[in-house]
Amino acid sequence: MPRGQAPPRPERPRPGLARVHGGPPAEGRPQAEAAPPGVLARLTPREREVLGLMAAGRSNAGIAAELVLSGSAVTKHINAVFTKLGTCPDPSRNRRVQAVLAYLRETRPD
Repeated sequence: MPRGQAPPRPERPRPGLARVHGGPPAEGRPQAEAAPPGVLARLTPREREVLGLMAAGRSNAGIAAELVLSGSAVTKHINAVFTKLGTCPDPSRNRRVQAVLAYLRETRPD
């Protein structure tokens, strides 16, 4: 190896990356499904996955760890969810709760 050059790093799969590329999902985690009709159809698969984890009670840090994302990436996905679902900042209403309720209304079995 030439002097001053770092040795090649062995390929190591990142947790969550297999799931993004079609690998098996982690057990016990809500998974993003095909877009259901209604407001959730506006969301990307990743946004639905983030929203599903929000509905499971995960914090932003918990979502970041679960999906192997940075905290700022999670915040961006959550803000996109809020925008696409039409939740407005209002001191008397929690946007996170509004988004989770929209998710639950559309994903629970009838």
